[in-house]
Amino acid sequence: MSQPAVLISITPEFAGKIAAGSKTIELRRKFPDVPEGTWIYLYVTLPVGAVVGRVKVVEVDADEPSALWTRHHSEVGLTRDRFDNYFAERERGFAVRLSGYQALDAVDLEALRRDLPGFVAPQSYRFLDDEAQLVLHGTPPVQKLARK
Repeated sequence: MSQPAVLISITPEFAGKIAAGSKTIELRRKFPDVPEGTWIYLYVTLPVGAVVGRVKVVEVDADEPSALWTRHHSEVGLTRDRFDNYFAERERGFAVRLSGYQALDAVDLEALRRDLPGFVAPQSYRFLDDEAQLVLHGTPPVQKLARK
């Protein structure tokens, strides 16, 4: 794979809107500096508790929350009150433009913990290496061979 990838936690409501194409901007308080084309894998929080799909980063707009609202309010999938509550006390936020959603066979939390030792769902985001991306696409992890 050798392509940058990030895993984010997202609520079932917003994951559904991204999958349906009605939410094309994901809002974040923190987001890494990644290039266009980076895959974002969606870990959907409980009660789903699984990675269900991925979507590509088109661009990342970092700015004051009020400026982000002005530019992107029609694409964020939430009300102004929810937006303001989310960014309360923040001087800067991120609006991540998304495209090309791809559904994946769901990989639940139990499988993630089994196949990716030490897996913890991210509070904000975490980078994924090639092995983790393969696991999310249903490829069993490489077994480490013990030396004799």
